[in-house]
Amino acid sequence: MLDLMKKDFLITKKIAIIAIIISLVVPLLRTMESIPTIAFVSVMSILMGMLFISNIYESEDKSPKAAAMMTTIGYSRTMQIVERYLLAFIVFIFCNLIYYTETGLLNLRDSIEISDILIAFFAFSLVMSLYLGLTTKFGIKLGRLLSMLIIFFVSMGPALLAKFNIKISLKFLYGVSMNEVVMVLTVFGILLYMISLVFSIKVYSKKEL
Repeated sequence: MLDLMKKDFLITKKIAIIAIIISLVVPLLRTMESIPTIAFVSVMSILMGMLFISNIYESEDKSPKAAAMMTTIGYSRTMQIVERYLLAFIVFIFCNLIYYTETGLLNLRDSIEISDILIAFFAFSLVMSLYLGLTTKFGIKLGRLLSMLIIFFVSMGPALLAKFNIKISLKFLYGVSMNEVVMVLTVFGILLYMISLVFSIKVYSKKEL
């Protein structure tokens, strides 16, 4: 597994350097108090995750036989998929470490809120589960396009509901504490990531390399 990660890191070396620079610069924007921590961490980790995964798949597209060769030298298809999901999660952890360390050293935040990290993980899991699943199924170009289209239409949901005067009752949330909501989102995020992982493993195991 570590050898696979090392291989992918070497493939994305230039992107990794750019990503690290961006990760160091983005937290400085925290001086803009109107932008919440959750938005910073979520967007930063999602973009960095997509950047890494896209670069890996694009490099493999340039060498169509590379994936098949990896399988023949002992790296199973399951291991290759698990490594991609693990790599994306490591990017999420890295972005959090960079953000909270830098904003702490520069006194740009008061304290670390665990709920912010968990909600950011939910957003990350939601997008990356979709992205990794679709790119595994349809390839990087079509998978990326479909992911962007789905994310776009979902993000337009509230505006469309307002335009057509469609109201959704949230009375069922009355009496539910914020901690309970965060825990539900966290569990849902983990389950979603695992479901996407299982889906990708099944798809990739049947894929012609």
